Amino acid sequence: MLDSPAENAGKERRGRFSDLFGGHIPFDRSAKKILELSLREAIAHRDRSIGSEHIMLGVIRSDDAETTSLIEAHVTRDRLRQVLREQLDAAA
Repeated sequence: MLDSPAENAGKERRGRFSDLFGGHIPFDRSAKKILELSLREAIAHRDRSIGSEHIMLGVIRSDDAETTSLIEAHVTRDRLRQVLREQLDAAA
């Protein structure tokens, strides 16, 4: 039986992704933790998807000293958290 065009298109996309990443995007432990924290932020805000604001909130919640020191060179974590939450509230 022949696949429908939609099924073939899906297979082509999966094939290209697999060719690029081997079917799996490797994240290090820190990135996985940030994604987990981002998900928690989205759930806590009752959002149905993870946006860039959630990811930034996950970053500043993480205990990755290098990343947080880069951020804090420009803005305090508390101030950034406040601005991000205001943006999320405004979008809701």
